[in-house]
Amino acid sequence: MRIPFFKLIPLLLLLLFACGQHNQQPENPQLLWSSKPLIISDDLKASIISSADEMMDEGPYSVLQKTFTPPSGNKHDYMSMGIYWWPNPETQDGLPYIRKDGLVNPEVHGITDKKYLSETQEIALVCGLAYHLTKDEKYAAKSAEVLRHWFINDSTRMNPNLNFGQGVPGRADGRCYGIIETRDISQVMDAEMLIRNSNAWGAEDQQQLKNWMFNYMNWLLTSELGKEEFTRYNNHGTWYDVQVSSIAIAIGDSTTAKRILAGSADRILAHVDSEGKQPEELARTRTWDYSTMNLNSLMLLGILGQKVGLDLWSIPNDDDPAIRRALDFLLPFALAPDAWEYEQVLDFKPERIVPLLEEAIYHYPERREVYQNALSKLTDINHIGFYRLP
Repeated sequence: MRIPFFKLIPLLLLLLFACGQHNQQPENPQLLWSSKPLIISDDLKASIISSADEMMDEGPYSVLQKTFTPPSGNKHDYMSMGIYWWPNPETQDGLPYIRKDGLVNPEVHGITDKKYLSETQEIALVCGLAYHLTKDEKYAAKSAEVLRHWFINDSTRMNPNLNFGQGVPGRADGRCYGIIETRDISQVMDAEMLIRNSNAWGAEDQQQLKNWMFNYMNWLLTSELGKEEFTRYNNHGTWYDVQVSSIAIAIGDSTTAKRILAGSADRILAHVDSEGKQPEELARTRTWDYSTMNLNSLMLLGILGQKVGLDLWSIPNDDDPAIRRALDFLLPFALAPDAWEYEQVLDFKPERIVPLLEEAIYHYPERREVYQNALSKLTDINHIGFYRLP
């Protein structure tokens, strides 16, 4: 039975890695989204292989499969629509659309690029993991197939930009906010690393994917939309830093990675106030969802910082680190959801904090007992993809 990806990734990220720091070895890789080498339990191994088997007949997917055409006239350009925008009831044609924060307009699902990119990332990573665990070339071949189809082949590839991400009818062809739709792009690079030594993936493939990532990172850094997203004060800005720094690390651009992550220190301090609240996320209509989502991205910055010699886990100081402060603010409400006094238009899911606690245990040993006790009270709650929102 295929394990849902939204349950698989948090387990991979934060549950089933060895404690402590070790040197990376080819048979035990340390992936971009992990602070520890990859060690997987027998049960999870079986689930990964089962999931990969079910994926063998899925895809490959392409941006060309959408029925819509971007304003550029080129279907190779990625396209999506702002998820919280709805037809205007005050106008005959519904334009311009109006915003209803937290309420997803089902129209967005009619443009398939976002869905198919997510499917591509999922298949590539899960099949890459299955190859890593079994050395069965069929899994590497499947991972390679979907990666080439989305990123490399001239006839099907996505252009390395998000010029038309999260457009809003009657308002904008594309907006900086669309950049968050590639926030899991590091999964692509991790998948590539996992199949790099297989017969299905060669040096030319590796270079072409690296070129795509370089061009996309350059677009993030130099385009008007990319520069605008960099200035966002909420989770959009944090995930921008995660994307740029993870790509930079993957392609060997340590200068860019260090520059972005050094700036992330200021971003972390700006996002978390003296009480541990994240004011920008508490201004939304899904405050619990966005607070946990943004805290996850802050933790990912901590993980990425470690890879370039920067300690973001302890800023501004060891006695009161901002990331720990943010987690400690949220923790009591995970245990007593009815006490949450901020707006949450969807169901309050305390399980969103579970993977955050499991990662924090490694970085804040002084809070280990508190976090473990909390986890013991949440053990019957299923994990979810806490960094994912519709």
